Amino acid sequence: SDVLDISKIESNTVQLFMRDQDLPAVMNEIRFSVSSEIPSEIDLHLDDCQPCYFSTDRGRLKQILSYLIFITIEKIKKSYICFGYELGDNNTILFYVRTDHKMFDGKNLNDKSASSLSSIDGTEEEDLKFTIVQGLTEKMNGRLEIQTGDQIGTQFRVVFPMSVKK
Repeated sequence: SDVLDISKIESNTVQLFMRDQDLPAVMNEIRFSVSSEIPSEIDLHLDDCQPCYFSTDRGRLKQILSYLIFITIEKIKKSYICFGYELGDNNTILFYVRTDHKMFDGKNLNDKSASSLSSIDGTEEEDLKFTIVQGLTEKMNGRLEIQTGDQIGTQFRVVFPMSVKK
């Protein structure tokens, strides 16, 4: 399925099914779907989600955030992961996946767009998932950012410029 997604992204044939979505419900679905694959050494936390409806492809949004959670699991092995979203300025929604562990040793990624990264120096599967996240985010008119450091841990941010309905 991942290889097929890469093929669709590269050939510009990804189909998006944009519909108004109840964002707290989508986030709870993500938590439920990944919870069975979370090792006992990792605490997964969904931050409070304020009521919000917006137009997006539900399946692709779930895929993006789930893949970022799975990449984080593989990189940290223990500790916590929290995820959620914030309503940003200028009708944007910022989704995040963060941990207190610094990932990507040797890379200076503070406030850096992830579009310039060709790899996260992970396993082949992690790099493939990361490439899919990058491609889907771009196809959905968003941007992927990574912030990491000794004091802040690591945070993936996916920002979509969409009209928000509160």
